[in-house]
Amino acid sequence: MSVPTNPELDALVALTESEGWRLWLAWYEQEWGPMAMGVKVTSALAAVKTDAAGSAALIQQIAVAHEAVQGLKNYPTHRIAQLKRQTAVPMEGNLSRRGPGM
Repeated sequence: MSVPTNPELDALVALTESEGWRLWLAWYEQEWGPMAMGVKVTSALAAVKTDAAGSAALIQQIAVAHEAVQGLKNYPTHRIAQLKRQTAVPMEGNLSRRGPGM
């Protein structure tokens, strides 16, 4: 029995195994990883030292942008897992030790 193929799954796997994807992840880490987030938040706080509401708004904007970029980063692996679950081939026959249909 052959395993069904899925063009979307194949394309996403190829994407996540590509050099371009590794470069994109390195960019993500540099621009949006934990260290970069700390710098962004510190800069936002320094930019509006006297305005707590302005600082909160800037930090909220940074968090929303981070969430959006993180969604892009995680999409391929989440979608691959979803597609693999959908295309999993069910085992044939009944594996019950009590007999057929048990």
